[in-house]
Amino acid sequence: MLGGAFTLGGQYALGAGPVGSALLGVHVALFIDGASVTVQDGSAELETSLNERAMFHCTLINPPTAPLDGQRVVLTRFEERLFAGTIWSVSQRVTETGKASYYDVTCVDLAQALERQVKKATYRDQSARMIVEELLRTDLNAEGIWAGKLDEGARFPLVDADYVRCAELVRDVADGGGLLSWVDPYGLLHAVQTLVDVAPFAVQAGTAGQIQIEKTKETYKNVALVTCRSQDGSAEVVVERGNSPEIAARQAREGGTGRYEIHTRIQHPTSNDSIELQRLATTYAVIQLSRSQSIRQTLSCRTFTYGLKVGQSLTVSLAAYQASGTWTITKVRLQQLALHSFQFQVEAVQASLFDRLYDAYLQIVGAGRAIVQLPIGLFNNVIEFLSNTSWTVPGSGQVEIEIDGFAAGAGGGGYDGVGPSGTPLNGGAGGNGGKAVTFLSIPAGTQVDIVVPAAGTGGLGDTAHQVNFNTPTTTTWNVPGTGNVRVEMTVNGAGGGGGGGGFVGGQQAGNTGSSGGRGQSWRIYPAGTVLDIVVGAGGAGGVKNPAGPPNPGTDGGTSTVSLSATPIAQGEGGSGGNSVGAAPGDGLGDVTVTGGGASGGVGGLGPSQDGATGSNGSITIRYSDADDGLVGGTVTASIGGVVKMSATGGGAGLSGLNGGTSGAPGGGTGDQVFVGGGSDGGAGGFVSTVNGRAGTAGKVQIRY
Repeated sequence: MLGGAFTLGGQYALGAGPVGSALLGVHVALFIDGASVTVQDGSAELETSLNERAMFHCTLINPPTAPLDGQRVVLTRFEERLFAGTIWSVSQRVTETGKASYYDVTCVDLAQALERQVKKATYRDQSARMIVEELLRTDLNAEGIWAGKLDEGARFPLVDADYVRCAELVRDVADGGGLLSWVDPYGLLHAVQTLVDVAPFAVQAGTAGQIQIEKTKETYKNVALVTCRSQDGSAEVVVERGNSPEIAARQAREGGTGRYEIHTRIQHPTSNDSIELQRLATTYAVIQLSRSQSIRQTLSCRTFTYGLKVGQSLTVSLAAYQASGTWTITKVRLQQLALHSFQFQVEAVQASLFDRLYDAYLQIVGAGRAIVQLPIGLFNNVIEFLSNTSWTVPGSGQVEIEIDGFAAGAGGGGYDGVGPSGTPLNGGAGGNGGKAVTFLSIPAGTQVDIVVPAAGTGGLGDTAHQVNFNTPTTTTWNVPGTGNVRVEMTVNGAGGGGGGGGFVGGQQAGNTGSSGGRGQSWRIYPAGTVLDIVVGAGGAGGVKNPAGPPNPGTDGGTSTVSLSATPIAQGEGGSGGNSVGAAPGDGLGDVTVTGGGASGGVGGLGPSQDGATGSNGSITIRYSDADDGLVGGTVTASIGGVVKMSATGGGAGLSGLNGGTSGAPGGGTGDQVFVGGGSDGGAGGFVSTVNGRAGTAGKVQIRY
């Protein structure tokens, strides 16, 4: 690469940018502030490197005026600019005779203007092009840098620059947006889509000389540990990725553990979510390991053939050096040997275009200056499973996958229209399913077995049903429905008969009979349970007595609901009118009311009138049949029968019959577990919707 302009993104574009020009010694001229100057033969040298400024060195002989730092320098071939910049340093030498003055001049390219200013700004929902254009308007136009070709690039939710140098901001935005950026010799800033620039010829025997290949472990690592903190600093995750074959090979050759570790601390620029932290940390660890798990090889050679440029993809075929494959040119130094004679010193490393993008990514994330835009598809592919199945890991080599399990929610409990103590009770909500997330690094072709059971169904609810026994009887009643049924029993004892009228020294009215008692109980019985029913008859009224005291009425009959001869609820009959010790009936049950049952008969008004019969007892039974919801299903992901992730379903919502308690949320096992973070449980039944609702089905998502 000749006439090079510094590229902020660490690469050079194709075509009309900093590539495609040559310094061959013919029709080449150097101008300082527009004035042509004489260059000493053999002194000119132009060096371009990845991620560094382009530098031009030469020696001037007796220039019209002494060169000064900051003066504008332009190097041309024919009418094309090969290099443009400013003088960075000057060193003067004078011959002993004083007849000649030599000035050793070092120049830097125009991109150094981007190093002068820092920027504090926040950009939201803007593309790479929009950010660069704004930066040009506000800062760089004043430095003589103008817009060249600018592609749109990725759109960023947030870019936050906190007094960042403009050069770094442009580089980070361009790299994150998938663009190459550079300043050309005309002062135009370009940012264009990444393309592969292939070198015009391969390095092999006959095309290059002075070949040397250096192999070093200076950057070698086979274990990457990454700690990623949340944006607000409240949480962090630690991820480790290693290359097991490399570790084993180092252990066999060198002894010890064979581990070469590197630890990096990074911070997520936008998120506090633990899963996002783990995704970023895993991505960083995988990329870092891919860039450091092999011995670094650097090729240096010399050629007299023009065409090799910084950033090009270079094919190497040197069997004698055991070197082959794709390399990336990192440095080209053009040196003038004599008038019209030049050589090219070239350096290259074994890397591809993606490797260079990965290096840029690591630099952006490590610096934490701007939003992260992944240069690769790690975790960008998402597939969802809603039923039992098997999935084969695609791709080649080791593949990073993220398994997110969302367990099914449980069903809600049914509505109980009777409720304890006669107050209806809503069903409880089903518990949410659990969520579990596991990150795995596994070989392509591995089969992952996935289980996604159904969600929990809602429990059936019921309004209150009623059956009445209002006439004296002895019978049985079978509890209807299915499962368990709540039964409310209200039992009224019969009233006593009224006393008959009499005549004792005059007309005498009989006394009214006493009311029966009341007993009320609530029980839960299995459907089909047989209850014994007895409804007491009202007491007979006393017979009139024209010649004596009133005759008493008879006592009312006792009403009872029994189970296996054991009374559950009972109302005693009331005493007859005019009886000795006449009193209202008592009750037996959860709630009792003395005299709360059927009314007693009215006494006769005089010796010519019998007492009235007491009211019959009665039994009222209310019942409701409500069921609990069902638990949510547990989702799992297994490899070779070994469970790698499981998320448990939510607990069942209880019916009002069983207390109406909501189900517990599910949990799970995995790298990260979120209790209740899976699918929603169903709502419990209530008065207008008696049945509990089903929970939401579970699912498994795999990102890779």
